[in-house]
Amino acid sequence: MSKSGFYKYLQRKSSKWELENQALSEEIKLFFEEHRGRYGTIRITKALAEKGIHVNRKRVGRLLHKMGLYVKGSRYRYKKYNRKAPTIDRPNLLKQVFKTDAKNKVWLGDITYIPTKQGTLYLAVILDLYTRITLIKCAES
Repeated sequence: MSKSGFYKYLQRKSSKWELENQALSEEIKLFFEEHRGRYGTIRITKALAEKGIHVNRKRVGRLLHKMGLYVKGSRYRYKKYNRKAPTIDRPNLLKQVFKTDAKNKVWLGDITYIPTKQGTLYLAVILDLYTRITLIKCAES
């Protein structure tokens, strides 16, 4: 490449495409920061379309990558049981001996939280210790 060609390249004006990308990058960064890094290419593309700016998802992804913006993944966090809660006293009636000599003498229960798209599903199960048969199953959202 000649010297004159190199300096001509440096002095050239930005193309229409580059100017559009700069304006679009500002909008994308605004959405990204507004939603604390949780919006990815699909959500940002939809948000831009609602605003009247119709662009391809791949273009949004390329500009995000060029700016060094990466979406934070969300992790499911299990609810921790607080053993030190002073208000609730839970006596250990079984004393870790899981044996019994008759039906319906000892029942065991548990609750499980299942996250779904519609919300959290609560599954409660009660089990007879002697027969190991599920007495009650209840699932509610």
